Amino acid sequence: MTKIANYVLYVLLVVCVLVAVLFGMGKVTEDALLYLAYALLGIAAATVAVLMIAGMFKSKQSIIRSGILVLIIGAILGIAYSFSSGVMPNFFGAENYELTASSLKFIDTMLYTLYIAFVGAVLSIVFIEVKSSVE
Repeated sequence: MTKIANYVLYVLLVVCVLVAVLFGMGKVTEDALLYLAYALLGIAAATVAVLMIAGMFKSKQSIIRSGILVLIIGAILGIAYSFSSGVMPNFFGAENYELTASSLKFIDTMLYTLYIAFVGAVLSIVFIEVKSSVE
């Protein structure tokens, strides 16, 4: 698995260096760079997803841990979705945006998910530090 990830990383690195050189020479436009960024992001995300799914099935214990992790993520998304609303906030320039209620609800859900993840990260850092100082 690690070999596959390393090969993908090297290919992505070579493509990025090649495109950077071509951009420096004026052969590549900014639009092409944007599409390349989308493609590289897609390739990296797909590689991570495939390797994670393949790693989930190594043993029975990893399947159980992965299932618990998926349930936790689902619970966090469910909590964030329940807190979110589809109402446009009132701020200066809000009338310039044409957002639907579903897109506003999605944005709120992602913001609340980010907040929950941030609080979880801070709490885990504090917990680990307290635990290591007690031992």
